[in-house]
Amino acid sequence: MEKGYKWIVDAKVCGTCASYRQHYSLQRSGSFYPLWYGHCHVPRWGKHPRPDETCPHWTDQEQDPAPPAGG
Repeated sequence: MEKGYKWIVDAKVCGTCASYRQHYSLQRSGSFYPLWYGHCHVPRWGKHPRPDETCPHWTDQEQDPAPPAGG
């Protein structure tokens, strides 16, 4: 089953990584607006990368991200 996501870029950057979580702002209209940063779910990486940054932990969206340490 297809997820329905269409990525504008086809590059190994944080914004296309399975571990990246985009941050959003709630608008007065009740809709969410994506901000130009997010955070990485790789344990102990501790970064708040921009969508266009890269790191050695990049994982394809089609794969599940690495499970958290200890679980």
